Amino acid sequence: MNRLLSVVSLAALLLAGCGDGDDAEIEVSGTPSQSTSSSPTQSPTQSATDATPATSGTCPFLPLAAVTAALGEEMALAAAGPQTCLFDAVAESSPASATLNVTQLQVDTADYAAGTRDLCEGAVTEAEGGDQAFACVTFVGPQGYYFEGSTSIVVDVVTTDETEASAITAAVALLVSVSRG
Repeated sequence: MNRLLSVVSLAALLLAGCGDGDDAEIEVSGTPSQSTSSSPTQSPTQSATDATPATSGTCPFLPLAAVTAALGEEMALAAAGPQTCLFDAVAESSPASATLNVTQLQVDTADYAAGTRDLCEGAVTEAEGGDQAFACVTFVGPQGYYFEGSTSIVVDVVTTDETEASAITAAVALLVSVSRG
């Protein structure tokens, strides 16, 4: 199932690479951008980056070793693009996976982060990194959130035991790695 998800996601990444050619650079560190709106309910806009795509065999935002350590088993980079990295367990029988998505926000980042935090359905676990970083369970499952400047990074995690608690622990470990990446 993980392999099928990776193949479908890779196809989506390749299709997303076709665009109008307007490239904007994402910086994991930087200063907040000026915003004309501060409503966290607005959708962020994504823009292409000059980050190294999968041709280098690495995720420019999160090292493979950090994913392997956080999930407690050998992981492989299944696909990487300018805004997304997909990691799957090497063992085909394992459901473990991590997906990282990078978005450039065109709204006030602090307000957007607060609105995201409001979507948490229970306890919020704070993490080190960026201007704000935390993990929680939302309507889509366990996720980690990293905000720095106008950049938002979301990490979706599934662990071998498929529990929310272990996924939150892994997400926090990955957020720390993003902040040092």
